[in-house]
Amino acid sequence: MMITPKRFYCFFLGALSLVAVLGGNLWAAQSAPSQPAVAQEFPKAVFPETRYEFDAVMEGTKIEHDFVIENHGSAPLEIKNVRPD
Repeated sequence: MMITPKRFYCFFLGALSLVAVLGGNLWAAQSAPSQPAVAQEFPKAVFPETRYEFDAVMEGTKIEHDFVIENHGSAPLEIKNVRPD
């Protein structure tokens, strides 16, 4: 079956309508006054120091610096794929 632009457009409008209806129902269910609000937990990374300037060193000298990352959120903070600049 070949998808023509007209069929794609109809499919797109149908999917958009479905999302609007389900999204509206979801919003109505969450904002109902009879249900208590559920607090969501999120991590929050805080970097007290975002930059460090090294003093002049001789070429070939190994230098390093540790950056502290604090979690000020209410969920665990996962750090993945760290790459130095």
